[in-house]
Amino acid sequence: MAAENPKFSSEETQQIFDMAAQMAEAGEDAIEEARWYRIQTLANAKNFLFRPSPTPLDVEQASSLMHEAKVMGEVIRQASSVLQFKGLDDRSTLDRIAGQQNLQ
Repeated sequence: MAAENPKFSSEETQQIFDMAAQMAEAGEDAIEEARWYRIQTLANAKNFLFRPSPTPLDVEQASSLMHEAKVMGEVIRQASSVLQFKGLDDRSTLDRIAGQQNLQ
């Protein structure tokens, strides 16, 4: 499932795959925490860029944080896909409960 992605190196792609598998194993709460972490990372990148006089180091830091956010976004996307495929995400659980209530 570790398909080549032009945004990431092959080493990053493997790390993304491994982190997504671990996150999917941990469940929906871990994915929600990762979403929050990604938002905080993006906010930190914005803070570097929107300083009164950003230095080249600020721009480099922001670029690094943006890449980290892209990696985390891909991890979240893959982990969510795994949970959805397995029927273990919140929506699938709610659909299963609703279906059971309709059968009774």
